[in-house]
Amino acid sequence: MRTGGGPAASALRKTAPEQPLAAARARVRRTHQRELSARQENGLGHHGRTSPNREPAQAEGPAARGTAGRHSGWKATEHGHGLQLRGTGTRQPPVPDRRGGPRPQGGDDMFERRTDLIRFLAVADTERIVAAADRLAMTQPALSRAVARLEREFGARLFERIPTGVRLTRLGAVVAAHARRILREIEDGEATVAAELAGHTGRFRVTAAPVWMQAVIAPAVQVFHAVFPDVELKLRTASWREGVRRLADGRSDLHCGGIDTGEVLPAFLRRDRFVGVTAGVVAARDHPLLAARPKPRDLAGWPWIDLDRPSRPDSGGQPSLAAIFDELSRRTGRRVRPVVRAGSVGLSLLAAGPWLAWLPLELLDRLPGVPLAPLPLAFGRHSYRTGFVARRAAEDLAPFRMLEDAVRAATLGRRVGRPAQAGAVPEPEQQAAGTAAHVPGPARPPRT
Repeated sequence: MRTGGGPAASALRKTAPEQPLAAARARVRRTHQRELSARQENGLGHHGRTSPNREPAQAEGPAARGTAGRHSGWKATEHGHGLQLRGTGTRQPPVPDRRGGPRPQGGDDMFERRTDLIRFLAVADTERIVAAADRLAMTQPALSRAVARLEREFGARLFERIPTGVRLTRLGAVVAAHARRILREIEDGEATVAAELAGHTGRFRVTAAPVWMQAVIAPAVQVFHAVFPDVELKLRTASWREGVRRLADGRSDLHCGGIDTGEVLPAFLRRDRFVGVTAGVVAARDHPLLAARPKPRDLAGWPWIDLDRPSRPDSGGQPSLAAIFDELSRRTGRRVRPVVRAGSVGLSLLAAGPWLAWLPLELLDRLPGVPLAPLPLAFGRHSYRTGFVARRAAEDLAPFRMLEDAVRAATLGRRVGRPAQAGAVPEPEQQAAGTAAHVPGPARPPRT
Protein backbone atom coordinates (compact mmCIF):
# COMPACT_ATOMS: atom_id res chain seq x y z
CA MET A 1 0.00 0.00 0.00
CA ARG A 2 1.36 3.36 -0.98
CA THR A 3 0.67 6.54 0.94
CA GLY A 4 0.54 10.04 -0.22
CA GLY A 5 3.08 12.76 0.53
CA GLY A 6 3.05 15.36 3.27
CA PRO A 7 4.10 15.47 6.90
CA ALA A 8 1.41 13.05 8.09
CA ALA A 9 2.46 10.42 5.61
CA SER A 10 6.08 10.82 6.61
CA ALA A 11 5.27 10.32 10.29
CA LEU A 12 3.21 7.20 9.48
CA ARG A 13 6.10 5.69 7.54
CA LYS A 14 8.41 6.20 10.56
CA THR A 15 6.12 4.86 13.30
CA ALA A 16 4.46 1.92 11.52
CA PRO A 17 7.52 -0.43 11.63
CA GLU A 18 8.55 0.77 15.11
CA GLN A 19 5.27 -0.14 16.85
CA PRO A 20 5.41 -3.96 16.16
CA LEU A 21 9.12 -4.02 17.03
CA ALA A 22 8.52 -2.27 20.35
CA ALA A 23 5.70 -4.68 21.16
CA ALA A 24 7.94 -7.66 20.33
CA ARG A 25 10.71 -6.33 22.56
CA ALA A 26 8.22 -5.83 25.38
CA ARG A 27 7.03 -9.44 25.04
CA VAL A 28 10.65 -10.68 25.12
CA ARG A 29 11.36 -8.64 28.25
CA ARG A 30 8.22 -9.96 29.97
CA THR A 31 9.14 -13.53 29.04
CA HIS A 32 12.66 -13.00 30.31
CA GLN A 33 11.40 -11.55 33.60
CA ARG A 34 9.05 -14.51 34.13
CA GLU A 35 11.82 -17.03 33.46
CA LEU A 36 14.27 -15.14 35.67
CA SER A 37 11.74 -14.99 38.51
CA ALA A 38 11.09 -18.73 38.20
CA ARG A 39 14.81 -19.49 38.35
CA GLN A 40 15.31 -17.26 41.37
CA GLU A 41 12.52 -19.10 43.17
CA ASN A 42 14.50 -22.32 42.56
CA GLY A 43 17.65 -20.74 44.01
CA LEU A 44 19.40 -20.09 40.67
CA GLY A 45 21.02 -16.85 39.57
CA HIS A 46 20.79 -15.03 36.27
CA HIS A 47 23.07 -17.40 34.35
CA GLY A 48 22.25 -20.75 35.98
CA ARG A 49 24.54 -20.30 39.03
CA THR A 50 23.35 -20.72 42.53
CA SER A 51 22.36 -17.45 44.08
CA PRO A 52 24.65 -16.56 47.00
CA ASN A 53 21.71 -15.31 49.05
CA ARG A 54 19.47 -18.33 48.59
CA GLU A 55 19.80 -22.02 49.40
CA PRO A 56 19.01 -24.33 46.48
CA ALA A 57 15.52 -25.73 46.68
CA GLN A 58 15.55 -29.47 47.41
CA ALA A 59 13.00 -31.83 46.00
CA GLU A 60 11.04 -33.88 48.47
CA GLY A 61 9.62 -37.36 48.15
CA PRO A 62 10.97 -40.46 46.37
CA ALA A 63 9.63 -39.41 42.99
CA ALA A 64 11.30 -36.02 43.20
CA ARG A 65 14.55 -37.61 44.38
CA GLY A 66 14.51 -40.06 41.51
CA THR A 67 13.85 -37.28 39.00
CA ALA A 68 16.54 -35.07 40.47
CA GLY A 69 19.05 -37.89 40.47
CA ARG A 70 18.50 -39.06 36.89
CA HIS A 71 17.42 -35.98 34.90
CA SER A 72 19.03 -33.07 36.64
CA GLY A 73 21.09 -31.84 33.69
CA TRP A 74 19.98 -28.58 32.13
CA LYS A 75 21.29 -26.35 29.34
CA ALA A 76 20.94 -22.55 29.46
CA THR A 77 21.06 -20.94 26.01
CA GLU A 78 20.81 -17.30 24.99
CA HIS A 79 17.77 -16.62 22.80
CA GLY A 80 17.02 -13.03 21.98
CA HIS A 81 16.96 -11.05 25.20
CA GLY A 82 15.80 -14.02 27.31
CA LEU A 83 17.18 -17.26 28.80
CA GLN A 84 15.74 -20.52 27.55
CA LEU A 85 16.07 -23.70 29.66
CA ARG A 86 16.17 -27.05 27.94
CA GLY A 87 16.41 -30.41 29.75
CA THR A 88 19.15 -32.71 28.48
CA GLY A 89 17.57 -35.89 29.87
CA THR A 90 21.03 -37.33 30.68
CA ARG A 91 22.76 -38.13 33.95
CA GLN A 92 25.38 -35.70 35.09
CA PRO A 93 28.87 -37.01 35.86
CA PRO A 94 29.74 -37.60 39.51
CA VAL A 95 30.45 -34.40 41.40
CA PRO A 96 33.69 -34.53 43.43
CA ASP A 97 33.25 -34.13 47.14
CA ARG A 98 35.57 -32.24 49.48
CA ARG A 99 37.92 -35.21 49.76
CA GLY A 100 38.39 -35.29 46.01
CA GLY A 101 36.42 -38.47 45.36
CA PRO A 102 33.25 -38.75 43.29
CA ARG A 103 29.98 -38.30 45.06
CA PRO A 104 27.84 -41.47 44.84
CA GLN A 105 24.93 -41.18 42.44
CA GLY A 106 22.91 -44.16 43.67
CA GLY A 107 21.69 -42.83 47.02
CA ASP A 108 19.37 -45.39 48.55
CA ASP A 109 19.82 -47.74 45.56
CA MET A 110 23.36 -48.82 46.47
CA PHE A 111 22.38 -52.04 48.29
CA GLU A 112 18.98 -52.43 46.65
CA ARG A 113 19.53 -55.39 44.30
CA ARG A 114 20.18 -58.69 46.07
CA THR A 115 21.35 -60.40 42.88
CA ASP A 116 23.97 -57.71 42.27
CA LEU A 117 25.35 -58.18 45.79
CA ILE A 118 25.58 -61.96 45.25
CA ARG A 119 27.43 -61.44 41.98
CA PHE A 120 29.71 -58.83 43.53
CA LEU A 121 30.67 -61.17 46.39
CA ALA A 122 31.27 -64.03 43.96
CA VAL A 123 33.85 -61.89 42.16
CA ALA A 124 35.33 -60.79 45.50
CA ASP A 125 35.68 -64.40 46.68
CA THR A 126 37.12 -65.87 43.48
CA GLU A 127 39.10 -62.75 42.45
CA ARG A 128 38.46 -63.72 38.83
CA ILE A 129 35.56 -62.67 36.62
CA VAL A 130 35.62 -65.94 34.66
CA ALA A 131 35.57 -68.13 37.77
CA ALA A 132 32.79 -66.06 39.33
CA ALA A 133 30.75 -66.27 36.12
CA ASP A 134 31.14 -70.07 36.10
CA ARG A 135 30.04 -70.26 39.74
CA LEU A 136 26.97 -68.15 39.02
CA ALA A 137 26.18 -69.96 35.73
CA MET A 138 26.13 -66.74 33.74
CA THR A 139 28.21 -65.21 30.96
CA GLN A 140 31.27 -63.13 31.67
CA PRO A 141 29.95 -59.99 29.85
CA ALA A 142 26.73 -60.08 31.87
CA LEU A 143 28.70 -60.33 35.11
CA SER A 144 31.02 -57.51 34.05
CA ARG A 145 27.99 -55.32 33.34
CA ALA A 146 26.55 -56.08 36.79
CA VAL A 147 29.83 -55.07 38.47
CA ALA A 148 30.04 -51.93 36.33
CA ARG A 149 26.48 -51.03 37.33
CA LEU A 150 27.38 -51.36 41.01
CA GLU A 151 30.46 -49.18 40.53
CA ARG A 152 28.29 -46.51 38.91
CA GLU A 153 25.89 -46.67 41.82
CA PHE A 154 28.71 -46.26 44.34
CA GLY A 155 30.51 -43.66 42.23
CA ALA A 156 33.92 -45.34 42.49
CA ARG A 157 35.78 -48.49 41.50
CA LEU A 158 35.20 -51.58 43.63
CA PHE A 159 37.88 -53.75 41.99
CA GLU A 160 41.34 -53.16 40.62
CA ARG A 161 42.99 -55.34 38.02
CA ILE A 162 46.05 -57.41 38.92
CA PRO A 163 48.01 -59.90 36.78
CA THR A 164 46.10 -62.87 38.24
CA GLY A 165 42.63 -61.31 38.04
CA VAL A 166 41.03 -58.65 40.23
CA ARG A 167 41.06 -57.66 43.87
CA LEU A 168 38.95 -55.41 46.05
CA THR A 169 39.79 -51.77 46.45
CA ARG A 170 39.56 -50.16 49.86
CA LEU A 171 35.98 -49.08 49.14
CA GLY A 172 35.26 -52.53 47.71
CA ALA A 173 36.32 -54.17 50.97
CA VAL A 174 33.91 -51.93 52.91
CA VAL A 175 31.10 -52.72 50.47
CA ALA A 176 31.84 -56.45 50.69
CA ALA A 177 31.60 -56.43 54.50
CA HIS A 178 28.24 -54.68 54.41
CA ALA A 179 26.99 -56.85 51.55
CA ARG A 180 27.76 -60.04 53.46
CA ARG A 181 25.92 -58.76 56.53
CA ILE A 182 22.92 -57.65 54.46
CA LEU A 183 22.65 -61.03 52.75
CA ARG A 184 22.96 -62.82 56.09
CA GLU A 185 20.19 -60.65 57.55
CA ILE A 186 18.00 -61.50 54.56
CA GLU A 187 18.71 -65.22 55.02
CA ASP A 188 17.94 -64.95 58.73
CA GLY A 189 14.65 -63.23 57.97
CA GLU A 190 13.71 -65.90 55.45
CA ALA A 191 14.65 -68.64 57.90
CA THR A 192 12.58 -67.01 60.65
CA VAL A 193 9.54 -66.73 58.40
CA ALA A 194 9.98 -70.33 57.22
CA ALA A 195 10.29 -71.52 60.82
CA GLU A 196 7.15 -69.62 61.78
CA LEU A 197 5.25 -71.19 58.88
CA ALA A 198 6.51 -74.63 59.92
CA GLY A 199 5.38 -74.12 63.51
CA HIS A 200 8.81 -73.39 65.00
CA THR A 201 9.77 -70.18 66.76
CA GLY A 202 13.23 -69.40 65.40
CA ARG A 203 16.91 -70.23 65.56
CA PHE A 204 19.92 -68.74 67.34
CA ARG A 205 23.58 -69.37 66.55
CA VAL A 206 25.98 -69.32 69.49
CA THR A 207 29.76 -69.54 69.60
CA ALA A 208 31.85 -69.85 72.75
CA ALA A 209 35.37 -70.49 73.94
CA PRO A 210 36.01 -74.19 74.64
CA VAL A 211 35.84 -73.97 78.44
CA TRP A 212 32.79 -71.72 78.27
CA MET A 213 31.03 -74.14 75.92
CA GLN A 214 31.12 -76.93 78.50
CA ALA A 215 31.09 -75.01 81.78
CA VAL A 216 28.60 -72.23 80.88
CA ILE A 217 26.76 -72.82 77.61
CA ALA A 218 25.78 -76.43 78.35
CA PRO A 219 23.87 -75.64 81.59
CA ALA A 220 22.52 -72.38 80.13
CA VAL A 221 21.07 -74.27 77.15
CA GLN A 222 19.27 -76.69 79.47
CA VAL A 223 17.63 -73.81 81.33
CA PHE A 224 16.76 -72.05 78.07
CA HIS A 225 15.32 -75.19 76.51
CA ALA A 226 13.00 -75.67 79.48
CA VAL A 227 11.37 -72.31 78.65
CA PHE A 228 11.63 -72.28 74.84
CA PRO A 229 11.69 -75.93 73.71
CA ASP A 230 10.90 -75.08 70.07
CA VAL A 231 13.78 -72.65 69.50
CA GLU A 232 16.67 -74.20 67.60
CA LEU A 233 20.19 -73.52 68.89
CA LYS A 234 23.33 -74.03 66.82
CA LEU A 235 26.48 -74.22 68.94
CA ARG A 236 30.05 -73.85 67.74
CA THR A 237 33.39 -73.59 69.55
CA ALA A 238 35.38 -70.48 68.61
CA SER A 239 37.98 -68.14 70.00
CA TRP A 240 37.01 -64.57 70.84
CA ARG A 241 38.41 -63.18 67.60
CA GLU A 242 36.76 -65.85 65.49
CA GLY A 243 33.46 -65.43 67.32
CA VAL A 244 33.42 -61.66 66.78
CA ARG A 245 34.36 -62.15 63.14
CA ARG A 246 31.41 -64.50 62.67
CA LEU A 247 29.15 -61.98 64.36
CA ALA A 248 30.37 -59.21 62.06
CA ASP A 249 29.79 -61.42 59.02
CA GLY A 250 26.26 -62.25 60.11
CA ARG A 251 27.03 -65.93 60.74
CA SER A 252 26.38 -65.85 64.48
CA ASP A 253 24.10 -64.17 67.02
CA LEU A 254 26.04 -64.52 70.27
CA HIS A 255 29.62 -65.21 71.31
CA CYS A 256 30.55 -66.04 74.89
CA GLY A 257 33.87 -66.07 76.71
CA GLY A 258 37.47 -65.72 75.67
CA ILE A 259 39.84 -62.80 76.17
CA ASP A 260 38.18 -59.61 74.97
CA THR A 261 40.93 -57.68 73.20
CA GLY A 262 39.03 -54.42 73.62
CA GLU A 263 38.90 -53.54 69.94
CA VAL A 264 36.13 -51.32 68.63
CA LEU A 265 33.09 -53.30 67.58
CA PRO A 266 30.68 -52.46 64.75
CA ALA A 267 27.67 -50.42 65.81
CA PHE A 268 25.32 -53.40 65.35
CA LEU A 269 27.17 -55.44 68.03
CA ARG A 270 27.09 -55.00 71.81
CA ARG A 271 29.57 -56.31 74.37
CA ASP A 272 28.78 -57.09 77.99
CA ARG A 273 31.80 -57.77 80.22
CA PHE A 274 29.89 -58.84 83.30
CA VAL A 275 32.43 -61.10 85.02
CA GLY A 276 36.07 -60.95 86.07
CA VAL A 277 38.17 -64.10 85.72
CA THR A 278 41.78 -65.13 86.26
CA ALA A 279 43.58 -67.32 83.75
CA GLY A 280 46.42 -69.58 84.81
CA VAL A 281 48.40 -72.70 83.91
CA VAL A 282 46.39 -75.88 84.54
CA ALA A 283 46.95 -79.62 84.21
CA ALA A 284 45.30 -82.92 85.03
CA ARG A 285 44.89 -83.61 88.73
CA ASP A 286 47.46 -86.44 88.60
CA HIS A 287 50.07 -84.37 86.73
CA PRO A 288 53.59 -84.68 88.22
CA LEU A 289 53.98 -80.89 88.50
CA LEU A 290 51.09 -80.69 90.97
CA ALA A 291 52.97 -82.86 93.45
CA ALA A 292 56.12 -80.74 93.23
CA ARG A 293 56.88 -77.08 93.68
CA PRO A 294 57.26 -76.09 90.02
CA LYS A 295 59.09 -73.03 88.84
CA PRO A 296 58.45 -71.20 85.56
CA ARG A 297 61.43 -72.82 83.84
CA ASP A 298 59.94 -76.26 84.59
CA LEU A 299 56.98 -75.50 82.31
CA ALA A 300 59.10 -75.32 79.17
CA GLY A 301 59.75 -79.07 79.10
CA TRP A 302 56.11 -80.15 78.94
CA PRO A 303 53.76 -80.27 75.90
CA TRP A 304 51.06 -77.62 75.67
CA ILE A 305 47.54 -77.53 74.30
CA ASP A 306 46.20 -74.28 72.86
CA LEU A 307 42.40 -74.30 73.23
CA ASP A 308 41.82 -70.68 72.21
CA ARG A 309 43.41 -70.74 68.76
CA PRO A 310 45.00 -68.77 67.33
CA SER A 311 47.03 -67.21 70.13
CA ARG A 312 48.92 -64.01 69.41
CA PRO A 313 51.36 -62.02 71.55
CA ASP A 314 50.27 -58.69 70.04
CA SER A 315 46.76 -58.63 71.52
CA GLY A 316 46.68 -54.97 72.49
CA GLY A 317 48.22 -55.46 75.93
CA GLN A 318 45.80 -58.25 76.83
CA PRO A 319 47.17 -61.54 78.22
CA SER A 320 47.69 -64.39 75.78
CA LEU A 321 49.22 -67.84 75.66
CA ALA A 322 51.69 -66.65 73.05
CA ALA A 323 52.95 -63.99 75.47
CA ILE A 324 53.53 -66.73 78.08
CA PHE A 325 55.48 -68.79 75.54
CA ASP A 326 57.64 -65.78 74.70
CA GLU A 327 58.40 -65.21 78.38
CA LEU A 328 59.27 -68.88 78.92
CA SER A 329 61.56 -68.85 75.89
CA ARG A 330 63.27 -65.72 77.19
CA ARG A 331 63.87 -67.27 80.61
CA THR A 332 64.97 -70.72 79.48
CA GLY A 333 66.46 -70.11 76.05
CA ARG A 334 64.27 -72.90 74.68
CA ARG A 335 61.58 -72.55 72.07
CA VAL A 336 58.17 -73.17 73.59
CA ARG A 337 55.13 -73.68 71.42
CA PRO A 338 51.84 -75.58 71.57
CA VAL A 339 51.99 -79.17 70.39
CA VAL A 340 48.23 -79.48 69.93
CA ARG A 341 45.74 -76.82 68.81
CA ALA A 342 42.23 -78.01 69.54
CA GLY A 343 38.80 -76.88 70.63
CA SER A 344 36.67 -78.64 73.21
CA VAL A 345 38.37 -81.97 72.47
CA GLY A 346 41.52 -80.47 73.94
CA LEU A 347 39.91 -80.65 77.38
CA SER A 348 39.67 -84.44 77.12
CA LEU A 349 43.29 -84.64 76.02
CA LEU A 350 44.32 -82.36 78.84
CA ALA A 351 42.63 -84.58 81.46
CA ALA A 352 44.17 -87.79 80.10
CA GLY A 353 47.77 -86.82 79.35
CA PRO A 354 50.83 -84.86 80.48
CA TRP A 355 49.62 -81.67 78.81
CA LEU A 356 49.56 -78.13 80.12
CA ALA A 357 47.07 -75.42 79.16
CA TRP A 358 46.15 -71.84 80.03
CA LEU A 359 42.51 -71.59 81.12
CA PRO A 360 40.15 -69.49 83.29
CA LEU A 361 40.54 -70.91 86.78
CA GLU A 362 37.04 -70.02 88.06
CA LEU A 363 35.38 -72.39 85.58
CA LEU A 364 37.53 -75.49 86.17
CA ASP A 365 35.27 -77.03 88.81
CA ARG A 366 32.26 -76.66 86.48
CA LEU A 367 33.70 -78.85 83.72
CA PRO A 368 31.75 -82.12 83.81
CA GLY A 369 34.00 -85.16 83.88
CA VAL A 370 37.23 -83.19 83.33
CA PRO A 371 39.38 -83.32 86.50
CA LEU A 372 41.72 -80.33 86.11
CA ALA A 373 43.59 -78.24 88.66
CA PRO A 374 45.72 -75.07 88.54
CA LEU A 375 49.46 -75.34 89.06
CA PRO A 376 50.65 -73.80 92.34
CA LEU A 377 52.63 -70.90 90.89
CA ALA A 378 51.88 -67.27 90.17
CA PHE A 379 53.60 -67.25 86.77
CA GLY A 380 51.17 -66.88 83.90
CA ARG A 381 48.22 -65.68 85.96
CA HIS A 382 46.33 -62.75 84.48
CA SER A 383 43.02 -61.24 85.50
CA TYR A 384 40.64 -59.75 82.97
CA ARG A 385 36.95 -59.06 82.42
CA THR A 386 34.94 -60.95 79.87
CA GLY A 387 31.37 -61.88 79.02
CA PHE A 388 29.58 -62.02 75.69
CA VAL A 389 29.10 -60.07 72.46
CA ALA A 390 25.64 -60.06 70.89
CA ARG A 391 23.87 -58.77 67.82
CA ARG A 392 21.65 -55.84 68.77
CA ALA A 393 18.96 -56.91 66.31
CA ALA A 394 18.64 -60.29 68.05
CA GLU A 395 18.27 -58.61 71.45
CA ASP A 396 14.87 -57.29 70.36
CA LEU A 397 13.55 -60.86 70.76
CA ALA A 398 12.41 -62.06 74.18
CA PRO A 399 13.82 -65.62 73.73
CA PHE A 400 17.25 -64.20 72.91
CA ARG A 401 17.22 -61.99 76.00
CA MET A 402 16.30 -65.07 78.00
CA LEU A 403 19.31 -66.85 76.49
CA GLU A 404 21.58 -63.98 77.52
CA ASP A 405 20.20 -64.11 81.05
CA ALA A 406 20.78 -67.87 81.17
CA VAL A 407 24.40 -67.44 80.08
CA ARG A 408 24.98 -64.69 82.60
CA ALA A 409 23.39 -66.70 85.41
CA ALA A 410 25.33 -69.87 84.56
CA THR A 411 28.57 -67.91 84.56
CA LEU A 412 27.90 -66.28 87.92
CA GLY A 413 26.49 -69.46 89.48
CA ARG A 414 22.94 -68.12 89.78
CA ARG A 415 19.54 -69.24 88.63
CA VAL A 416 17.65 -67.43 85.92
CA GLY A 417 13.97 -66.45 85.99
CA ARG A 418 11.37 -66.81 83.27
CA PRO A 419 11.01 -63.75 81.03
CA ALA A 420 8.10 -61.52 81.98
CA GLN A 421 5.16 -61.53 79.61
CA ALA A 422 4.33 -58.32 77.81
CA GLY A 423 2.20 -56.11 80.04
CA ALA A 424 2.57 -58.40 83.06
CA VAL A 425 2.91 -56.72 86.46
CA PRO A 426 5.05 -58.56 89.05
CA GLU A 427 3.69 -59.50 92.42
CA PRO A 428 4.25 -56.84 95.12
CA GLU A 429 6.49 -59.16 97.16
CA GLN A 430 8.51 -60.15 94.10
CA GLN A 431 8.72 -56.55 92.91
CA ALA A 432 10.03 -55.40 96.27
CA ALA A 433 12.51 -58.22 96.54
CA GLY A 434 13.54 -58.00 92.87
CA THR A 435 13.01 -61.75 92.33
CA ALA A 436 11.29 -63.78 89.64
CA ALA A 437 9.93 -67.27 89.25
CA HIS A 438 12.87 -69.63 88.90
CA VAL A 439 13.34 -72.49 86.48
CA PRO A 440 15.20 -75.42 87.99
CA GLY A 441 18.65 -75.63 86.47
CA PRO A 442 20.74 -78.73 85.81
CA ALA A 443 22.41 -80.55 88.66
CA ARG A 444 25.97 -79.39 89.03
CA PRO A 445 28.69 -82.07 89.38
CA PRO A 446 30.01 -82.45 92.92
CA ARG A 447 33.24 -80.65 93.73
CA THR A 448 36.19 -82.85 94.42
